[in-house]
Amino acid sequence: MKLWKGALLCMLMLGAVSLAGCNQEEEKLTPPEEAPTQAQQEETQEESAQAQPSGDGIHVQVGSAEVTEEELAAQDNTVKIPVTLTQNPGITYAEWGIIMDSRCTFEKDEENPDVTMPVYESINDEEHFMWTAWTSGVEESTDTGCMIVLNVKLPGDAKAGDVYEIRYADMSLAELPHVWSSDTHNFGDENAVTWEDGTITVTE
Repeated sequence: MKLWKGALLCMLMLGAVSLAGCNQEEEKLTPPEEAPTQAQQEETQEESAQAQPSGDGIHVQVGSAEVTEEELAAQDNTVKIPVTLTQNPGITYAEWGIIMDSRCTFEKDEENPDVTMPVYESINDEEHFMWTAWTSGVEESTDTGCMIVLNVKLPGDAKAGDVYEIRYADMSLAELPHVWSSDTHNFGDENAVTWEDGTITVTE
């Protein structure tokens, strides 16, 4: 009996040694992962940088105004509202829109001296929508400034307490999405365009 137990113990020990040896051989057969080279790291960093918009993106501000009933009557119920590009990491072309309160009519204030980045525009009166387009020409521009001034005509019955909305529209003609593009980015597609809508408030 002792001899049988001793033989069984030897067999178990030999099996354990054999399994350990097999595991070591398997570990040796698995080659370690190679660390990326300097060139590969630089390429990855470059691709990551190109996937992100430069700077903090585009920001557009539609102006707001408060006007008394007396002031409104004196200026033929018309209020001037500027639309300003306040943040620009660099673009060559832009297309976007303005949606006007349906109670108002509006048009571009031609040759306004405050405009430093003039746009082309087209108005759809039925939709109360203005399409605009801007181009830097050839080179990328990081300019900021007033892009257009709107002459907004309020209805004849406008009175104290009335509020009229002028909203930025993230679309172009035929309901295509807005475009703010550089040589390497379309900030509109990258959700890197923010804006502030405007209002006209009539006071006593």
